[in-house]
Amino acid sequence: MQQTFFDLEVALASLPRILEGLWLNIQVLVAASIGVLLFALVLATLRALRGPA
Repeated sequence: MQQTFFDLEVALASLPRILEGLWLNIQVLVAASIGVLLFALVLATLRALRGPA
């Protein structure tokens, strides 16, 4: 059985997949941040409206 622990060739071969995953994580982070920002803006606007006294 060949050991691949700290094998530079395996690490370099895996790098494109790792970078794809990193890019996906960044996209999810941006989308979630925008969603939370919009939700918070709507919630703050609704709280600021005067309701029936």
